[in-house]
Amino acid sequence: MVSRVGQQVAVFGGDAIGREFTAAEERAALLRGDVIIAVQQREAELFRALAPERRVIVLGYAPPHIVAAPAEPVEQARVLIVGGEHEMNRRGLTLFYQRVWPQILAAIPDAVLAVVGEVGRFLPQGLPRVQVLGVVERLDLEYARATVVVNPVDLGTGLKIKTVEALCFGKALVSTPVGVEGLARDEEPPCVVAADWDAFAAAVIALLRDAAQRRQLEARAVAFAHRHFSENAVFAELDNCLTDHFRRFAPPVV
Repeated sequence: MVSRVGQQVAVFGGDAIGREFTAAEERAALLRGDVIIAVQQREAELFRALAPERRVIVLGYAPPHIVAAPAEPVEQARVLIVGGEHEMNRRGLTLFYQRVWPQILAAIPDAVLAVVGEVGRFLPQGLPRVQVLGVVERLDLEYARATVVVNPVDLGTGLKIKTVEALCFGKALVSTPVGVEGLARDEEPPCVVAADWDAFAAAVIALLRDAAQRRQLEARAVAFAHRHFSENAVFAELDNCLTDHFRRFAPPVV
């Protein structure tokens, strides 16, 4: 929801210029359409409350590929973060490096943090046990190398594509509650959701140390991805909406 973004940015003193969009303004914009499309279920609920007279459907993200089964990671103590240069990604990475990474290194000194994407440009150079890789040609290879994937974003709206991506690659994922916003809430989570930074560190350490626990989480990730991110699952509500539309406006059969 656009009206939520400015509020969240203001929480940490970010630049809200151009984001001053009130709920009333958002409602007026939504009412211009016949159908409102939300990217995830939680925001669909908010849209329904804001514009109850409109039909709201969920149209999420269908990734280009979902692995058939999890694969053993190429490296055994490699933690992966993937993200663009968006300010909320920068904030999440900074908090992870400051609050979580020292605890991981203290417990597992040979651990490596791999940072993929433009977000890495905002880290200082020469940090111990950190590889800033930038934009890579084969993202799938970076997921294959990773032992654990993390999503440390603590602010944001919409569906967190990097969370979806990690699950579709069959990776053991540790996330903040914000990072899993929009995932199905009526079943066992496909990843570890850490309530605070100490719990986040403990979860990553446990997964790096315990291959059996990690494999169990990887299997859950793949199963969840096939249930919720296949094309049939993602486009079901849109298909139903279009079918209803064409049925309503179809010319009469003579």
